[in-house]
Amino acid sequence: MTHKALTTPVSGTPDDLTASFNAEAKKTCEIEMKFIVPSNEDDTVNHAVFDSVKKFFADLNWIKIQKENNRIVTRQADTVDRALLQAGNTLRLRGGCEDGNIHNISSVDICLKTSKTLDKSDAMRRGEYQTGTDDFEHFVLDKLRTAYPQEKYPEVYKALEGIKDSQLREFFRIDCIRHRYVLDVPAEVVGLDGGKKFAAELLLDDNAFVLDVPGLDYPLVFHHDLEIECESLFKQCEFDSSPYAAKYISSDLNEEETDRAMAAMRDKIQEAAGGGLIINFMSKAERGFKYLDETLERLRDYVEANKRLTRNNTVQSAFTVSASGVPANDNEKLHYFLNRDFGPILRERGIARYNPV
Repeated sequence: MTHKALTTPVSGTPDDLTASFNAEAKKTCEIEMKFIVPSNEDDTVNHAVFDSVKKFFADLNWIKIQKENNRIVTRQADTVDRALLQAGNTLRLRGGCEDGNIHNISSVDICLKTSKTLDKSDAMRRGEYQTGTDDFEHFVLDKLRTAYPQEKYPEVYKALEGIKDSQLREFFRIDCIRHRYVLDVPAEVVGLDGGKKFAAELLLDDNAFVLDVPGLDYPLVFHHDLEIECESLFKQCEFDSSPYAAKYISSDLNEEETDRAMAAMRDKIQEAAGGGLIINFMSKAERGFKYLDETLERLRDYVEANKRLTRNNTVQSAFTVSASGVPANDNEKLHYFLNRDFGPILRERGIARYNPV
C-alpha cells in the first residue's frame, strides 16, 4: 500500500513502522481518522451531531465500553523556535481531571507524536510514544527515553536529538471534554473474513484551546472546535479501566485489511452524523499552533492600533463577538480582534488555570 506523506517524516517514522506493520509496530503506530463538526448557521456550537453519532452506533449495538464527560487537559510544548513542530513532531503533557475538576490533575502522561502519512481511506498513520509520569509541571524527556530504549526505538532519539528539557516552553493548553466509546464492529461491515475482528475507539471531543494573558482573570480562549476521531484498536488503552477492555481488540490485520476497515468506518461516521463532517488531517496540536499564530497576529494588530491612542487601555473582554480589521478609534477593544464569539463555550463550562496563581 502506498502512503502519502503529510509532513516531512523523521527517519524511522512512520514509514519504517508501517512497512511490515508487525505486532511491535502496532504498539507505537496509531491509525486514526479525524473529522471536524461544522458550526451551525449562526456559528454556535453544534453538539447535536455528537448526540446523533452516539445514538447511531448505540442503535447498532456496536458500543461496548463508554466513558462520557471525561475532562482532559493537555499542555502543548516545543522549543522557542518550534524545532519539534518544524520537523513534523509534537510533544505534550496530558492529565485527566478527577471529577471534572481542572485543579485536580491525575493520570498524567508525556507523549511524543511523529510525522504522518495518509492511507487511501483518509486514515492517518503516525508514531505515538507515550508513557506515564507523576509530574504535570515539567517536561522531562528522559521519561520517554527510558520508556523507549534507543536500540529499539531510534526514531524517538532522532526526533528528540539536541532538545533539552530546559528549552521546552508551554505554548498553549487544550481543555477537552471527551466522550469515549469502544466499538465492536461486525466483520462483514468492514470487509473481513477468516474469523478476523475489528475494534475501534470512537472519540467525541469538545476542545477549547486556551492561553494565559497577563491582566486577564481567566485564560484566553483562542479557538474552539468539535472533533470526531476513530482509531483502530490494536492494543488495550492503558487508561481504560474497564474489565472488558482486553476483549475488544482488533485481530492481527494487514495494511490492506486495516485500510478497508477504516474506509468503512469513515462512511459509517458520516452516515451517523447525517453527512457534512469535514475530514481533518491536522492534529489538535497542529490546529492549536495554527490558530495561536492567527490570534497573536490579531493581538499585535490591537497593540499597534492602541499605540496611537492617548488614554491608558485595559483589556475589558476577550470573549465576545469578533470584528477584525476595525479602524482604530476610542471604542476599539481587544475582543474585536478575535475571530469568534467564545461566550457560549465559557457559559457551558468554567475554563480556568489548572494551577491558579
